[in-house]
Amino acid sequence: MARTNYKRYFWNDEAKKQGKSELAAAVALLLTCGDFEHGGEVYGCAADRQQASIVFDVAVDMVEQSPALKARFKPVHSQKRLIYKPLGSFYQVLFAEAYTKHGLNVHGVVFDELHAQPNRRLYDVMTHGSGDARKQPLYFLITTAGNDQHSICYEVHQNAL
Repeated sequence: MARTNYKRYFWNDEAKKQGKSELAAAVALLLTCGDFEHGGEVYGCAADRQQASIVFDVAVDMVEQSPALKARFKPVHSQKRLIYKPLGSFYQVLFAEAYTKHGLNVHGVVFDELHAQPNRRLYDVMTHGSGDARKQPLYFLITTAGNDQHSICYEVHQNAL
């Protein structure tokens, strides 16, 4: 049986404090446990660890507030990782050192504040070639305003129109 692979992208460029982080955390949890992807690897990316941790921390709060999720997820705070025990899948924080990210088997990426990326390397590593072994990878891209017309954020925004 042939496997049909396609990549899905979601673009959200709303103003600050409109609930992007909460939506992204819910999507990260859904990809980790609701897609039923055994060993699914979901990554939260941003320009730095503090920014990438924002969505992760919201996801941890969501898990803590749900007895059903709390019983099935194991948080590993030192690694900024949430493990979904029934499927062996996880949600993990990554940040800008792209040279260390090759070879990941990505099921989903939540990319926070794309406009703040210092260059396009992490975006390219996470979206080009990654997810090829997965049935339905999702790239969930969120950002606030940016004005650099030579950035990866501007390029992705133009392609989303």
